[in-house]
Amino acid sequence: MITQSAWVLDDNSIKRKSYDFDDMRKIGPLWGGPATFQEWYTDNTVSMDLNTNRQLIVRKFHSNTNLHVPKDQNASLDRPGGIRLFEHDYKETFLHQDQLCCMMLIADFHDILLLLHFKVSADLTGDKLHDRAEKMYIRELKHAIESYPDTQFVAIDVGDAVDDSLLELDNFTCDTYKNVLELLLDNDD
Repeated sequence: MITQSAWVLDDNSIKRKSYDFDDMRKIGPLWGGPATFQEWYTDNTVSMDLNTNRQLIVRKFHSNTNLHVPKDQNASLDRPGGIRLFEHDYKETFLHQDQLCCMMLIADFHDILLLLHFKVSADLTGDKLHDRAEKMYIRELKHAIESYPDTQFVAIDVGDAVDDSLLELDNFTCDTYKNVLELLLDNDD
């Protein structure tokens, strides 16, 4: 059985010398938000922000990657050719929204989603607004993972701080880049 995998990169993903693009692409395509493209040259970029999307289209960003934007922005963006449209039901914006949209766009088509440097715990500071945003993100991340029970979500190189609510999920785990590469590249042979 062939396993379909894809990488979803957090906006804060740092390209390190130990990350090999060729090996990563052998495992699956790279997805991320606009901030990841400059460093990672993602195959697919998802952007939820209308103003960012306007700037990306003016710069012809979509000629370098598959640019995915919300369908409800198409008219506001003057219906440009060469972009991909998707529907979503987010009523408000929140942290790492582009990455969560990446996950939800591709989860049905992949057995494994590799979440590189994803934020998997809330950094609570005591500031009510900040803490609310952090908790909302973890809740949305958990909901996205629960929504695709047939997809395995693997948080890569995230450290030790993982929210307990995520660890309770059957289709969520954490691992290192090295371990995942060894396992998935060995399976392709």
